[in-house]
Amino acid sequence: MGLIKVQPFQTGAKASGLSISQGESRGQTYFRIGLSEAAQVACFGKAVDPQGEGLAFTLTDDPKLLHLMGLRIVPTSDPSCVPVTPGVKGSVGAKVQPWRPANGKRPPASLSIVNLQVEGGGVSVKLPDWARPVADHAAAAKSKGRGSV
Repeated sequence: MGLIKVQPFQTGAKASGLSISQGESRGQTYFRIGLSEAAQVACFGKAVDPQGEGLAFTLTDDPKLLHLMGLRIVPTSDPSCVPVTPGVKGSVGAKVQPWRPANGKRPPASLSIVNLQVEGGGVSVKLPDWARPVADHAAAAKSKGRGSV
């Protein structure tokens, strides 16, 4: 019998502190975007103040950009503001209506940071496949010169 050499556990890449999950409440599905306090400071230079600030999200149905979502802090008076609720240890979360057909629940998935220097003080993150918007194929065809007017 040979000996088995036990190796130390190698952790994966460090989590970004940003996550997305899918939940249900009273038969309605929602997406929940969560940010740890460390992620807020890393992405925006400060923590979000739930009393006077919220998040604005930027998504597109352009097939080349479906995997990206923009996030930025906005005042609660901004029409694009989605209110955030405080969580444990300075984290915040926002519940939004799904931007694609969705049913059931999905556990939190980490959002990879793609760009920390988005115009307007935001951050760009990569969405998991299940949370990506549905592509507008008509717009894609027009951009390639094959669409009708």
